[in-house]
Amino acid sequence: MHMDDKTEFNEEWPEYDRFDDSANDEASIDDIRWDLINDHLARTGSPLKGGDKDTLVRTMGLARCISGKIRPVNAGLLMFSDDPEKYFEGARIEMSVVSGPGCSIDNVFEGPLGFQLGCALGFVKNVVVRGKTQEDRNDRTYNWPYESVKEALVNAVCHKDYRISEPITVKVFPDRIEVMSFPGPDPRIPEERVRDMTMRSSSLRNERITGFLREMGLAEGRNTGMRKITSAMEDNGSGRPFCETDTGRTYLRTVLPVNERFLDETSETLIPRKNRRNTSDDVKTRIMEALGKGGCMTSKELCVAVGYSNVNNLFRRCLAELMEEREISFLYPLNPRDPRQKVCLVKRRPLA
Repeated sequence: MHMDDKTEFNEEWPEYDRFDDSANDEASIDDIRWDLINDHLARTGSPLKGGDKDTLVRTMGLARCISGKIRPVNAGLLMFSDDPEKYFEGARIEMSVVSGPGCSIDNVFEGPLGFQLGCALGFVKNVVVRGKTQEDRNDRTYNWPYESVKEALVNAVCHKDYRISEPITVKVFPDRIEVMSFPGPDPRIPEERVRDMTMRSSSLRNERITGFLREMGLAEGRNTGMRKITSAMEDNGSGRPFCETDTGRTYLRTVLPVNERFLDETSETLIPRKNRRNTSDDVKTRIMEALGKGGCMTSKELCVAVGYSNVNNLFRRCLAELMEEREISFLYPLNPRDPRQKVCLVKRRPLA
């Protein structure tokens, strides 16, 4: 019996006003994937792992009752359905590394929010962020500190209004990174506090989504993101970041200036990390890191996350070696050509 047919739980399935915790009458509870829920619980070490779908959906608050029918909440669809854009147009991240007028390398990260965010952060870490060791000091300076870019992107995901069809965009220019999301901050926050990134909010636009991302280690406490961005930039010796919006607060653009030590480099040096000769160990390390952050991925998604635009021979060889070493495996090992096939980290049993 499908949960849609169970009408006896009306008192236990209240409706909520918050958008990400509200039921979606256009979707079915069957649109929430049990394997995605269970993968999330396994990665976060939850004791709920292994429960049946009906119990997990109820315990995790992934559905509500509307007119006697069980419907998934929006956060559940965004986090645990194959294609959130089926229900929320623009629920994706678009990232461009701009090398000149009309020339850029573009990537689109789609799928469940936690997955697309993990893939996007893997691309930032493996392709965009680079460091230099100072000759007179025993530390490294980065073009952009990873922590700042991460917090700006996480903030965009947590505060986007998913009823707006515009995607989150990240543009990497030679002198700055721009992260843009919709809408902007609360109109009651003064302009100067928006620009200098000292704004604070008493509530979250997407509290359920943020909670799931926090469980994954991607988001942290409330009102810490802006402070972490400015602190990491300052520690890196970078220029001060700032935010921009319009009078109608229809968007928020977070701007991260490049460290001045990297200003003399052309923007093309941001792109060719994938063109530089990488060793097998380099690629294998990036594969493991990407899977650790983003969970199971298709080969195409994984190659983008580690910095390649297409699957190449080196990437294939590294995948094969990691499988031989039993570090990774197929999601459906009995049918390698399954169209749903993904690559996953092998879960290790803790030593007794």
